[in-house]
Amino acid sequence: ISVDYQDGKLYWCDARTDKIERIDLETGEDREVVLSSNNMDMFSVSVFEEFIYWSDRTHANGSIKRGSKDNATDSVPLRTGIGVQLKDIKVFNRDRQKGTNVCAVDNGGCQQLCLYRGNGQRACACAHGMLAEDGASCREYAGYLLYSERTILKSVHL
Repeated sequence: ISVDYQDGKLYWCDARTDKIERIDLETGEDREVVLSSNNMDMFSVSVFEEFIYWSDRTHANGSIKRGSKDNATDSVPLRTGIGVQLKDIKVFNRDRQKGTNVCAVDNGGCQQLCLYRGNGQRACACAHGMLAEDGASCREYAGYLLYSERTILKSVHL
């Protein structure tokens, strides 16, 4: 699901029907099929300015495509070979980002990692060591054990 704030439309894709559709965001009327294809496996859609972007898990071993909001059949692949596990895509639009992030200034006072928690709150963390008592700096460490769990790297302070 994606909201087109510029035109006041709600877009969605249906993996079962292989369609991208839109509807008027305010009235819930004017339902339109933007793209329909039997040879795509669409799973996610996102809108930015004049284009729609969607994931296609069948094309070129997983791809992200872009097409015009008015005629998405003119689509072009932006990335291919991503893999068939491709699930979701989102567009970052700087104009839609409001508010402030305490981590943006002086790393939020954290020595290593600043994790924004919303509502002006943050939490500090350390890449490998342990967080010191002051909650912002990291303790020194003599070593750490690095290991993986399938696709995730983890560490243990020694």
